[in-house]
Amino acid sequence: MVKISDIWTFDEWKQSIDNQRKETEKMKKSLSWKEFYKLALRNYENGGDGIVECWDENTFNEYVSKFGPITEKVALDMFDTAEQVWTDMQGW
Repeated sequence: MVKISDIWTFDEWKQSIDNQRKETEKMKKSLSWKEFYKLALRNYENGGDGIVECWDENTFNEYVSKFGPITEKVALDMFDTAEQVWTDMQGW
């Protein structure tokens, strides 16, 4: 029988548990596709238009699988970045 102490030190084990708790908290705060889309609709004029016009649920799921869950803060940062890029392209 393998014991935890054969694999990890106590500190490593505790860190692993802490990391799992943090990931669980992050997942609780992550947006579903519908929540993300609704947030993009509410922010259509502030960078959310690209999501509304170009993303579907498959795109959302692919993004999440590659980059991790999307929280409201991450989504708002995405919209802000898109808005800044558009503004720069327009030369305003």
